[in-house]
Amino acid sequence: VGHKSSQGPTKTNRLAYESFVAFAEPFTRTKSLPVLFLCIVLWPRENTMVYRKKIDSRVRTLIQNGVKERHRSLVILVGDKGKDQVVNLHYMLSKELIKRPSVLWCYEKELGFSSNRQKRMKILKKKLKRGIYDSTKEEPFELFLSSTNIRYTFYRETHKVLGQTFGMCVLQDFHALTPNLLARTVETVEGGGLVVILLRTMDSLKQLYSLTMNVHSRLR
Repeated sequence: VGHKSSQGPTKTNRLAYESFVAFAEPFTRTKSLPVLFLCIVLWPRENTMVYRKKIDSRVRTLIQNGVKERHRSLVILVGDKGKDQVVNLHYMLSKELIKRPSVLWCYEKELGFSSNRQKRMKILKKKLKRGIYDSTKEEPFELFLSSTNIRYTFYRETHKVLGQTFGMCVLQDFHALTPNLLARTVETVEGGGLVVILLRTMDSLKQLYSLTMNVHSRLR
């Protein structure tokens, strides 16, 4: 998914995949866990020729099986461009659910982009009225933000979404997650929905071994 170096997968990518397999193995043996695991590694874009790569069919199969079995699916996106792939995942989920699922987007402090949907829609309407709107030139992520029902919330305020249901949940700022926050947010996703974790500051899953979580400060 995303962009791939013209030189193909590197040794680091292969090690990242092997690390994730080792990480996920205990969970795959737990039959009671209603979550499917999938890792998507975004290969580096810097200083290399890049091209659009067709989305792996296994991603679509994962979503299809999740919807069919009414299980939540978990997708981990590694890299700074992970949020751009949220658009593709949401689109595939929409096709399987035959509706446009709502989104819960959780973060620690800074979102990284404007969440003002009304302002974005106002600009879009002005372009349509003036006849200068060109869908081919619009960023897919911007269109996704404008046309999707997204609830943004801080991790510290996730208790306010208890009792609500969403079709998709996006968790960024992985270092700020705690078991309670993870359980609280995942439980808001309906059966067949999608949970996406963004590892924006990483380029390899091996960095999970040395990652310092916020909760670790209590143990010092």
